[in-house]
Amino acid sequence: MKISDAAAAAGCSPRMVRYYHRTGVLPEPQRTSGGYRDYQLSDVALLLKLRTLTDAGIPAAGLHGVLSKDSAVPPDIVQDALDNVDEEITRLRHQRARLAAMQGGSFGIPTDVRGLIDDLRQWVAGRDDDGTLADLLNRDFQGLQLMADAGVATPETWDLLRRTLVDERRRHVTLEGLSAWSALADYPGSSATSYSPKVARLQEVMIHSVDDGVLAGLPDTLVDGDLPLTTTDIPTTGAQTPVLASLVQHMETARKTRWAP
Repeated sequence: MKISDAAAAAGCSPRMVRYYHRTGVLPEPQRTSGGYRDYQLSDVALLLKLRTLTDAGIPAAGLHGVLSKDSAVPPDIVQDALDNVDEEITRLRHQRARLAAMQGGSFGIPTDVRGLIDDLRQWVAGRDDDGTLADLLNRDFQGLQLMADAGVATPETWDLLRRTLVDERRRHVTLEGLSAWSALADYPGSSATSYSPKVARLQEVMIHSVDDGVLAGLPDTLVDGDLPLTTTDIPTTGAQTPVLASLVQHMETARKTRWAP
């Protein structure tokens, strides 16, 4: 049969069949005396199998040398395709959640969570003599806005904050952490060592704030994204710099412990 007939039988275009031949993934059929491709049922069977595999998400390039009527597709190729599908499902779920948020008028930080954040700002401002702590809190929530806009925050992120932002105990822990962070700026970076008990104490307060403040557990609710941020993007002064590095290490160790099998 002609290439157009073989393509129709397999549910693809003659151009796609020629592409499969050109890349070598589909063997060439016999030729007629006039030089035209002459497809047999066995050729159509191979083409149909190739079409089925590519429709399932297996790249044609990965089928070189393994496509025959009786051979099975190597498990590693199938697993790679499954992994790609899982990643695509995750991406689509995230995309759907963002579209649903747009449809509901709550793209970014949800309206009710914004209200809770504003309430916490006022709560901190009432306990802040010079506005320093309020400024630090605003910086934290600027990071949260960035996470929302970049799409790494999830519905679980907002559910967590709905619980933690109104927790009076967590609020006090956060306030202590903000005070400790501010105080660290008054010590030189070289003082953040084991022989500096004051800095060590402030670091302990910061760790407690990370573990039990209003933002505790938030990193576990985020999805992977393309935000190229590092600790160098966070402005620090004096002992804040080495303490920040210690906090990041502490959070990473805690995360690995939580997700350990």
